[in-house]
Amino acid sequence: MPLVCVDTLVVRDGNALLTRRRQEPQAGSLWLQGGRMRKGETLESAALRTAEQECGLRLTLSVPLGTFSTVFDASAHGGATTHTVNMTFLAHARSGDEPRIDAAHEDFVWWSLRQVTGNAYLDQVFKLARTHLKIGES
Repeated sequence: MPLVCVDTLVVRDGNALLTRRRQEPQAGSLWLQGGRMRKGETLESAALRTAEQECGLRLTLSVPLGTFSTVFDASAHGGATTHTVNMTFLAHARSGDEPRIDAAHEDFVWWSLRQVTGNAYLDQVFKLARTHLKIGES
């Protein structure tokens, strides 16, 4: 059964914050901040909670970028695959603030929204963010 999750694309100065995951799914991969919703939580509050918890930044939530379905070959709970339905939001970090990532992540990078990641989901989210932020493709 799919899990309901939120992902948050944190941006600053035309760059996206990507964090490298320590655990499955996507262990070792650069990814957005996010996670599962809690019972009774709104999508917006879940997006802010998970993103701020994972990156240590105070964020301003902007707009939803879309709803996506992702299937991963691994699970945080062992062997099985993971299927998530993600409501993905755009959020802004303040200039000068530096991330303080949580224990579930190894490191982070500010990745240009114009640069392809090679991950179909991330590249689609980046494209939607560029459109919303009116950032050209070049």
